[in-house]
Amino acid sequence: MFWKRCVDTECPGPESWRSPGIAGLVALNLVLLAALAAVTWMPEAAAQSRARGRYIMVGGGVNGSAAEAVWLIDTVNEELISITWDPNEREIVGIGGRSIARDLNLTAPAGRGR
Repeated sequence: MFWKRCVDTECPGPESWRSPGIAGLVALNLVLLAALAAVTWMPEAAAQSRARGRYIMVGGGVNGSAAEAVWLIDTVNEELISITWDPNEREIVGIGGRSIARDLNLTAPAGRGR
């Protein structure tokens, strides 16, 4: 065995490195190294390029409904969503969402747009 301690002339030679076990481990290491290289130099996904948001949360009533709602404003990405709780289904339900940046560009007076 190649891991056995050498005593005088009992040191293993290169022929012991060619055993099927060693060859399999070397092949496995090469495959893992190739997978690591592929993951390292792979381009980022589009979802990761979005800026991390800062949020403001406001709660209140909804016109025409007995349910309360929560409005979440992302001040970095300039988006707003509203959600409510459905007690029957015991889940959060999205009411809607808006792009604040798009709304501001559409309603800005001429010459004052962003």
